[in-house]
Amino acid sequence: MKDTLLNKISNFTAKLTQLKWIQGISRGGMQVMPFIMVGSFASLFAGLQFESYQSFLTSTG
Repeated sequence: MKDTLLNKISNFTAKLTQLKWIQGISRGGMQVMPFIMVGSFASLFAGLQFESYQSFLTSTG
């Protein structure tokens, strides 16, 4: 039973990944991922509560 369900799900996902618009969404997400990661690290570093780091951010604008 478990194997048949797994086979049905894998067949469905194989057919789904062959659709052009799904591939476009996937590739677009992969191309944007580096910018998202850089932005998330910048957001993380902006929230650090170190006094010297905060004064550096304030002085540099």
